[in-house]
Amino acid sequence: MRDTGRIVATTIIWVALLALLGGLLTTPVGAIANANSATVLGIVIVLGVMASMFTAVVWQGGIVPQRHDANERALSGKRKRLRGDRVARLLDELSDEEVYELEALLLHEARAERESATRRGSE
Repeated sequence: MRDTGRIVATTIIWVALLALLGGLLTTPVGAIANANSATVLGIVIVLGVMASMFTAVVWQGGIVPQRHDANERALSGKRKRLRGDRVARLLDELSDEEVYELEALLLHEARAERESATRRGSE
């Protein structure tokens, strides 16, 4: 049941190829009417390879998300949740001097932001 979309897409690809080749090979006018058989064969081969590649994309890339993708998203979410723990561990590993330096830097940045906001507000 999950492959219904893929089957429909594959059918559309190959029916479109047949319609294109049917129209191309039976037309009495145009550049294809004057082409030799080697040229026509080359065009047919290229269009067939393209249809095969489109079919491979439909079946390999998939219209329906794979379970692997869902597992990867779940792991990504877990990694994001654990990042907070990493920051806490990093802060615990800092020496007192480094903590004071970090606080001073953050206070300086906050003060600079307030002053720029005040200046923008007074203009």
